[in-house]
Amino acid sequence: MLHSEMRSPSLRYSFGPFELSPGSGELWKSGLQLKLAPQPFQLLTLLVEKSGTLVTREELRAALWADGTVVEFDQGLNYCIREIRLVLGDDAREPVYIETVPKRGYRFIAPVVVQNPEEVVRSEEHTSELQSRGL
Repeated sequence: MLHSEMRSPSLRYSFGPFELSPGSGELWKSGLQLKLAPQPFQLLTLLVEKSGTLVTREELRAALWADGTVVEFDQGLNYCIREIRLVLGDDAREPVYIETVPKRGYRFIAPVVVQNPEEVVRSEEHTSELQSRGL
């Protein structure tokens, strides 16, 4: 299970024309909301949060399937990756978003911008306060 309870509900990730909002479970492309099942969404969130880093198959298994869950792991993981690539329009042979590292795992390779509107607002309020004090 991902640690969504530790995330700010307003935290968002942008990459290419996409915006991912883990707190609300939403994925947007150019202002249009896309459909992605919960497990592929969790996997995409994990990859985006660890952008540029290899996420091993073992990490994915632990994050997506609780201990004791009986599942055909390879089939389940392949399904999730296939669904994500379909929604993102990504190609395994020439990836823009998700790179496959054979026998090891996956890496999110697109540049990611982290946005947290709550922090931006607090930062702007703090800057305004300092400016009003002449600092």
